[in-house]
Amino acid sequence: DYFAGVFTVLDAPNFTGIFTEQMELLFEHLLASAAVSTVLQHFLANSNVSRHFADLLLTFLTGRLADLRDPASREAPVLLRLFKLVFGSISLFPENEPVLRPHLASIVNGATRHAAAAANPSHPLYLLRALFKSIGGGKFEALYKEFLPLLPPLLAHLMRHMQCVPARALRDLLVELCLTLPARLSTLLPYLHLLMRPVLLALEGPPELVTLALRTLEFWIDHLHPDFIQPLMAPRMRELLLRLCAQLQPQAQGFGPIALRILGKLGGR
Repeated sequence: DYFAGVFTVLDAPNFTGIFTEQMELLFEHLLASAAVSTVLQHFLANSNVSRHFADLLLTFLTGRLADLRDPASREAPVLLRLFKLVFGSISLFPENEPVLRPHLASIVNGATRHAAAAANPSHPLYLLRALFKSIGGGKFEALYKEFLPLLPPLLAHLMRHMQCVPARALRDLLVELCLTLPARLSTLLPYLHLLMRPVLLALEGPPELVTLALRTLEFWIDHLHPDFIQPLMAPRMRELLLRLCAQLQPQAQGFGPIALRILGKLGGR
């Protein structure tokens, strides 16, 4: 902390000038010792330099997205941890939002591309999950607007990958990504018929996914007009009702009351 504190008193041009040249060296030291991450955390948590260091770090990380392809490599878990740190700084300092905005397309498109090319796409998908969790919730309007043109190709990739992925854990991850896209409901309206499949898969998944599916369904029902949502659900309504009714069983992790409430809202409409 004392070592990192020396740099936080520098003005922005000097700080940026020093670390623009030293990011590769810093990363090499981080690979050798996880303790070095304390320095990065200190920079990202310091209001004087957080924005400048987040910009430098994102530029460096987006240039190394290809290293996420191999989960067994030394670089992949470190890169993922650094991305999570810089995403966390945006939640800590909302003024860092403009720093992420020019990198958003590179991160989403790069993660999608490398996930498609990797034998094990877990880490590129973990990166997308970390990004969605950080910018979701409607707090970052500029990022939502930046994400808008990325939505159609990304959703198409996730849905296509969901159909052919062999591992259940990866399929669950893809389902989660589909149901946590950082976009407002009004933006998702043209794609709700596609999102019915992830909802149905989530209702058969682990408790976290069941919770997500039930919350998503209830949100749609509460905020959309019946004349709009009923035709979207109609082709899958039988499957949906069966899976909701399955949640009424005593062994269904206590989701019965929520499932019953949703069934009541569907019947009432």
